[in-house]
Amino acid sequence: MDTLGKRVKQLREKKGLSQRDLAKLIGTSAGLISFIERNKNKPSYEIIRRLSLVLGTSADYLISGKPSADALTKALEELDKPFYVSSKEITNLSDNEKELLDKHNILSRLSHLNKLDLKIILDILDRMEKRGTQ
Repeated sequence: MDTLGKRVKQLREKKGLSQRDLAKLIGTSAGLISFIERNKNKPSYEIIRRLSLVLGTSADYLISGKPSADALTKALEELDKPFYVSSKEITNLSDNEKELLDKHNILSRLSHLNKLDLKIILDILDRMEKRGTQ
C-alpha cells in the first residue's frame, strides 16, 4: 500500500535530496523526516504544506496519493503549449503508429510532461473508456 511516508520518500529521492536537506528546506529535523517516511509520525498540516511546496506536489497528493484537481488542470494546460517531436525520432514503431502520432501531434503534446502527469492523464482516459463500454 502506498503511504504518505512512501510518497514523501519517493519525491524526496526524485529531487535528489537527503532527509537532512529536506528537513533544512522545510525548517524541521532530519529525525522528523525519517519518522514521516517510516510512517512513525503523522505530520501536522503545516509540515505537509511545507513538504508539498518543497517537493513540488499538492498536499492532496501527499495525504491521499491522488492528485488534486489543480494538478490535473495544470497538466491539461501544458498539453496546449506548442512543442514538436517527430515520431521519426522514436524507433520500434510501425509506419501506422508513426503516422497516427504525427497526425495528432501526440508526442509533441506529451513529451514535456513528467511521469506523474502522464499517469494522471492515462488514468483519466482509462476511466473514460470504461464508462463508455458500460
